Amino acid sequence: MLIAANQQRVLSESSSSHSNATSHSQKSTRRHQSRHHSAELAGGVLHATLSLRTGIAGTISDRFVCAALDWWPADKCDYGRCPWTSASMLSVDLDDPLLVGAAQRLSPFLLRLGGSLSDFVTLEEADGCVPSDPSDPEYLASDGARDGARSCRPAGCSGFVRDERLRVGFRDGCLSRARWDALVSFCKRVGCEIVLSINALRGRRRAACSYATGADVPCRILRPTPPCCTNYTGGWDGSNAERFLRAAAARGDPIAALAYGNELGGHLAISARLPAAAYAEGLSQLEAIVESAWRGATRPAPLLLGPNAQLDEGWLADLLRAAPSLRVLTYHLYPLGA
Repeated sequence: MLIAANQQRVLSESSSSHSNATSHSQKSTRRHQSRHHSAELAGGVLHATLSLRTGIAGTISDRFVCAALDWWPADKCDYGRCPWTSASMLSVDLDDPLLVGAAQRLSPFLLRLGGSLSDFVTLEEADGCVPSDPSDPEYLASDGARDGARSCRPAGCSGFVRDERLRVGFRDGCLSRARWDALVSFCKRVGCEIVLSINALRGRRRAACSYATGADVPCRILRPTPPCCTNYTGGWDGSNAERFLRAAAARGDPIAALAYGNELGGHLAISARLPAAAYAEGLSQLEAIVESAWRGATRPAPLLLGPNAQLDEGWLADLLRAAPSLRVLTYHLYPLGA
């Protein structure tokens, strides 16, 4: 699904008024235009002078237009409807003439690859390995965990698995190398650059979340959501992201930005409610990975975006104190509902 915003120009205005007057002005796209208006009401009740100077103060980047492809699998259904068949980044036909034509009309633009399942996705690495998550109980019991070695999933890059214990309802997603190559080729064909969401929960462990009977809490459907459903602890494991991004940097893949996690902070967080300090620590790790991977690369290093979450002023203030180097601040807004 493509979601696009119209490119806009930013105009500057200067105005002055006096004597209990309130004025409103309309923007003009003409350059260096000046107007002067005055008003006087009999009896001395109102005297007003309005001076306007309008002109283009600056322009938004040509890539201001942004489109998005989400992760949702075909069996993601709500209220009896399943709208994601052949519609996600993993399944959409990238050669569809209507899609290609629409994307070319948007060019140049940014293509966001992300969404609610971003923190449950593993990136297939250049050698074909899909590494197990270090927080996975099966991995923790393996010889690889004891040796600190990378363990590749026997099934390779398989699809999402339903899991009612998670608020998003799915886990164990994977972006294959073949699909990544197809998305890169699509962007080169239509004229876009990629904003890629990075799994920020990898390596973190969720607290035990079960009833006294031992049954798992169905976090996807239970409201209000119990605190244990979003209680993740531990540090971020950036090894999968690092190996994937090093290969992307070496090839010159068109990555314009990296979004660290999806809605993981504040009281409106979805999958996890990370403390601002924990989120900032992982963001700092990703920053170091990017600086190292793109050193000497043919393309500029991607920008880092955060927190990619709904607005919580207190949590955001804590984040800005913990991550003063964060250059691009992003938040999610759902005026029509989510």
